[in-house]
Amino acid sequence: MLIATTTIRGQDLPSTDAEQADTQVGSQTAVSVVDNESDSTAKLDDFLINSEHWGMRSFAQDVADGHYLVNLYFAETFPRISGPGQRVFSFRVNGIEFNDFDIWQAAGGSNRVYVESVPVEINSGILWVTFSTVVDFPTIKAIEIIPQKEATSPKEIIRINAGGAATEIDSTGRKWLADQGFMGGRPISGNRFFGNSGFRWAPTQSTLIFMNHDEDVNLRLDEAELPASLRFVHPRLDEDQNGVATVVEVARFDAFILGQPQGSELKEELMEDTAPSEPTIARLRKTLDAYEAEADRLDAEVVVQLSTAKQAEWSSYLFTVIAMMLAALSFGHLLTANPPRRQRWTQIDASPIATRTVIESLVLIGLLSCIDLLWTTTMSTEVHFQEMNPVGNHFLLEGASLTAFKVVSLASALALLFFLRKFKGAQLASWWTCMVCTLVTFRWIVLDSAMLS
Repeated sequence: MLIATTTIRGQDLPSTDAEQADTQVGSQTAVSVVDNESDSTAKLDDFLINSEHWGMRSFAQDVADGHYLVNLYFAETFPRISGPGQRVFSFRVNGIEFNDFDIWQAAGGSNRVYVESVPVEINSGILWVTFSTVVDFPTIKAIEIIPQKEATSPKEIIRINAGGAATEIDSTGRKWLADQGFMGGRPISGNRFFGNSGFRWAPTQSTLIFMNHDEDVNLRLDEAELPASLRFVHPRLDEDQNGVATVVEVARFDAFILGQPQGSELKEELMEDTAPSEPTIARLRKTLDAYEAEADRLDAEVVVQLSTAKQAEWSSYLFTVIAMMLAALSFGHLLTANPPRRQRWTQIDASPIATRTVIESLVLIGLLSCIDLLWTTTMSTEVHFQEMNPVGNHFLLEGASLTAFKVVSLASALALLFFLRKFKGAQLASWWTCMVCTLVTFRWIVLDSAMLS
């Protein structure tokens, strides 16, 4: 027997027993929940019960200011929760606090619907519900926001199917929107049956072929649970060799099957026949061999990626040290060599100090530009760094084009400034170019430090 309980904050309402409806509405089974506000019985369909949002930090919904009744639908359907005190969390509805809330205790057990009805007054144009973990993660099935006024249009009622993947209409014609408004956590949609049988994998779930044999429903597939003809699969799926195959380990292979030619046919044969034929077993073995080969290839790629990332980390650290030294040296040079005063660019200053300052600036410009070029090319090849400058990114995609372009343009600019080093214009240009290169280097240092952290 399923029991639906409804309460209003500050007032306990009588509980009502509700048998699971015998009538099927399409593929949906309705569970009765008493709606004390309208003194009628509402229906809670399978698609609401089978979905949930868990681990969330908050929920927010824009609404017009006014009075509302907020119905929060809870049900404990996770098989690992087997008693009170195993999932406890607190939540707050626009300042109204519910501390140490236990779904199991409130609903009277697992697979039972509990509705917390909270009258609230909205003055800020937004409904806020915040959640905090006490023991295990908070979870919720649905949220209903009903305006409390004399004439309420059905379109004004907001119903959120927590975890739902799409907008759906229930068996009573009510519209439930897909999962939205939650911050944090994860949605779960359509992977559970609700009822006295507890948690079961849906037989049509495409990525859970072998988990249909999980007889004790503990989300861990033992070798003995598989038919004898399929037990050869188990040790090859048990990646950590701990004696059981987890949902993640099984789902990877199930998904791989569906990606193979005629994978859907193989899936159907494995799900419908507890004693697969020899051709089916042969196909399964071949698919398993391909799966392990693909897994080995991916593992090898991961090793290469980790090695590349490690090399990039050391390269980046080396570039950072060199860049910091050059940037500090360049910054000191800029402080001691003030830019020439505003004069005619064609005026000549052939003093040794002026020409030496230009040469020092040009040397620093060349070194800073080289470290920038090496940094850019190394990061782009090792960690897929993307150059923000669209022109530079275009050359970067062409491989050696960026290096050639920058070397030619840098050499040309340095040669021109060196040739004109006695002119005030070249002296001013070299100082400011050195300043720009120094600032760009400092930006590189900050960016690289953020990436490493």
